[in-house]
Amino acid sequence: MRWEGRGLKTWKDRLPSPPLMAVLAAAVIMLATLFLPPVVGMADNGDFFRVIDDAGLYKFDRYEKDQYFNYFAKEFGVFQYFKEYGEPFFSSQMPFVRAAMHLDRLFTGDSGVFDVRFLAVLFCLWGLLAIYLLVDYAAYGRPRSEGYLIAALAVFFFADTGYIAYFNSFFAEGLVMVSFLTCLASILLIDQHRYNPYLLLAVFFVSGLVLCSAKQQNAPLGFLLAGLLACMAFRYQKYERLWRSVRREGNVLYITPPVDAPDFWEQERAQLQKLRAALGRRGPRRWIRERFGRERRERRHFKKAALLLSALLAFSGAAVYLLIPQEFVNINKYHAMTRGVLMTSQNPEEAVGEFGIDPQYALLDRTIYFDHYPPVDVEGVELRENFYPKYGFVSISLYYLRHPGELMQMIDYAARSAYAIRPEAMGNYERSAGRDPGARDYTFALHSSLKQALTPRTVGYMFIWIAVALLCGMRERWRTLVLAFAILMGLSQFGVSIIGAGDADLSKHVFLYNVAYDFTNFIVISTVLVPSLSARRAKKRQGGPALTGERRGDKQREEATV
Repeated sequence: MRWEGRGLKTWKDRLPSPPLMAVLAAAVIMLATLFLPPVVGMADNGDFFRVIDDAGLYKFDRYEKDQYFNYFAKEFGVFQYFKEYGEPFFSSQMPFVRAAMHLDRLFTGDSGVFDVRFLAVLFCLWGLLAIYLLVDYAAYGRPRSEGYLIAALAVFFFADTGYIAYFNSFFAEGLVMVSFLTCLASILLIDQHRYNPYLLLAVFFVSGLVLCSAKQQNAPLGFLLAGLLACMAFRYQKYERLWRSVRREGNVLYITPPVDAPDFWEQERAQLQKLRAALGRRGPRRWIRERFGRERRERRHFKKAALLLSALLAFSGAAVYLLIPQEFVNINKYHAMTRGVLMTSQNPEEAVGEFGIDPQYALLDRTIYFDHYPPVDVEGVELRENFYPKYGFVSISLYYLRHPGELMQMIDYAARSAYAIRPEAMGNYERSAGRDPGARDYTFALHSSLKQALTPRTVGYMFIWIAVALLCGMRERWRTLVLAFAILMGLSQFGVSIIGAGDADLSKHVFLYNVAYDFTNFIVISTVLVPSLSARRAKKRQGGPALTGERRGDKQREEATV
């Protein structure tokens, strides 16, 4: 990696590179927030059970009346006897939990207590890698001043307490965030041709596999990631055409230079002209065959590997959906009807009638599966035979298509919760910290606080933001395509959440949209706005014409690679 001004001439040049500086700053924030008193994490809302039960853990405060929502707990008990489990909890989160338990036992020697901060260590390390890759991509070829600004933006966006507080919990959101960022950063770096493409391809595949299997609602992401990887495979095919672009113009054989590397291929053309004069008519053709034959084979091998991994990602997405335990299916289906269809319908009796359900079940309107005094036994035979089998994902989707007004109402509910990273109801402090029940930490939460307070929570703003973000990056088509897939992955959570579980815990279910929103804004700001502003500043300072926007950044990249 080459940075502008690499020669160490001043004290500024002796500072760490922008990616390393971002990692150091983010590490300090994570250390102060997650590991030093008062320790910050996420309180349990009842979802921890499915993870800790499968891992053989239990809560020390399980008999407390306020065990949910109010306080974060960093220590959990470990069962010391064999425990028969029901249906196993399938999630890519479980290997990390078990690895953290082994680390705890290795460093503390206590096999009866598990400290969740060991799990946070694993997520922090992966999160720091994601930040490094993002800054390395965005700051490559930029002056150090711009690089440090981009590094500060990355820390501001992704080291926010709203995100990293999930690391100290059994929620899958922390794993979703780091795997999403690593996945997209790696495929962006492949296009820069600076690192081993097979290594980055492996990083993309592993991160994508973890992402789509972290939560059941992430199953559609497997198909989107497979599509993105297939696009990368065929993008490499574009370079294959270079071999076939050898042609004759007058008395000179040359290679048509691609748009993204004009200087390099102009040098190749000049070298061919010299060979033409020295070796005769067939000399350049032989040199071309030797020069590009090996690269041609490597591109074909890469394409085959990318397409194979793409198929595996699509298969994993389908497998995640099929492996959802029936218990969770019933919980989500209950909320999809009571917190979705019935809640938005003007006539609940008529709504359930469209699914062939007895109108008396309209009394379940706005109830939740975990009510202490439900109107009917949600796990009883009556609902299992006369309610749950009557509808599913497809039938609810068709219902919303027949009632677009109710669909827009649900989308509006989702938009109102789309920019809140942390649910309002969950506290961040331990009981021993002496804070009020449900108190939240805002020490390093400037970004999440501003986003939640200032971002318009409307569907119209969402569409305007998408259009502006994609138009800003149109000059680099591959980057724009990656941003489009990132946005699609975020928006997919709206459909899965609304159709699959209504508005139940909606702010947490659309968490990935928050990550996609911040990722897109970071890429647009760091690769479009920062270079443009820097070019204008340079033009004013020099008093002459200057390259603006991305063209200046492209010129710097070309100079950095020479």
